[in-house]
Amino acid sequence: MSTGKKVAGIIMSVFGGLFLFSAVIFAIVFLAVGGIMGNVRQNAAEEFEEFSKHAVETYGTITDVDSSTTIEYYSEMDDSYYQVAFSVSNSSFREGDSIVIYYDEDNPGSCMAPDLVEGTYETLGTVFYGVGAGAGVFFGIMGLGLLIGGIVLIKKSKSS
Repeated sequence: MSTGKKVAGIIMSVFGGLFLFSAVIFAIVFLAVGGIMGNVRQNAAEEFEEFSKHAVETYGTITDVDSSTTIEYYSEMDDSYYQVAFSVSNSSFREGDSIVIYYDEDNPGSCMAPDLVEGTYETLGTVFYGVGAGAGVFFGIMGLGLLIGGIVLIKKSKSS
């Protein structure tokens, strides 16, 4: 019986099992977060649908895109300019870009930018799904390879 092969097989099997466990955890966590982002996007779309029933469409200009996105727009309802900061940031939009916004006809200072908000959460959901699937497949293949290799070494050590 070859002790070296047996020890190597056991070590490979343990690491294979850990990699497979990691694959499952990565997949579950990242796919769950991707699903949550999809739900947030859906909730934002439903909120916008309700808001749009009493909203006026106009264009705003993005004035800042650091950790949040600031948009300035003009309201014809009260002949005033407004500036609002959204707590999301999307690399598709840059400072100076024009974006469609909808403001409340009764309260022009209240607005929504569905392309910005829904687009951000849709992108985040896609990224998390992709990372979860990629990490799951990578760790799964590595784990399976190590596990199979470890089992083969253990069996060979018994026949030696």
